[in-house]
Amino acid sequence: MENKNPVIYYSFDAVPTLAELEKKHILTALHHCGQNKSKAHKMLGISLKTLYNKLHEYGILKTNENKSSETPEGKS
Repeated sequence: MENKNPVIYYSFDAVPTLAELEKKHILTALHHCGQNKSKAHKMLGISLKTLYNKLHEYGILKTNENKSSETPEGKS
């Protein structure tokens, strides 16, 4: 049976860090979900809280941006 998953080889000098790969993966998921964090966290298999923590950690989401801005009015 043939393996259809490609193996990606990097030159030693160009190996991205796990943090760089994770950040890129998060950005890709957000792009595919139309920047909808509720959908992106499910696609990534992580909690919404973890996604927000990662967004802050990687500087994707500024500290002053409020999580509640995504929830409909009247719901918390």
